[in-house]
Amino acid sequence: MIRKKEWEKSFKNVNGREPNEEDYEKALSLGLVREESSVPNSNKKTVLVLGTVIVSLLIFAIGILLTIFFYPSPKSSQASFASSTSQSSKKRKGVYRYWFFN
Repeated sequence: MIRKKEWEKSFKNVNGREPNEEDYEKALSLGLVREESSVPNSNKKTVLVLGTVIVSLLIFAIGILLTIFFYPSPKSSQASFASSTSQSSKKRKGVYRYWFFN
């Protein structure tokens, strides 16, 4: 099967005249001509570009989320230092409050 443009050229060379609609329908029914696609190439390119952009944004978002959720937690020595300093400051405040109010 060939495309419509190629068939029109060959029809003109063989018959010496331009093909009309009946000739085209007859060639379609015999399977000599392939019907033109209903989606033009420009639409296919647009869909391809949009799909690529959307997929790349999704991959970027997944990377950010993975970084946020699986970022390594601080080492135990750093965590214990932070908790001990906050607890000691709370204890001191409590002592001063007790002494001041009694």
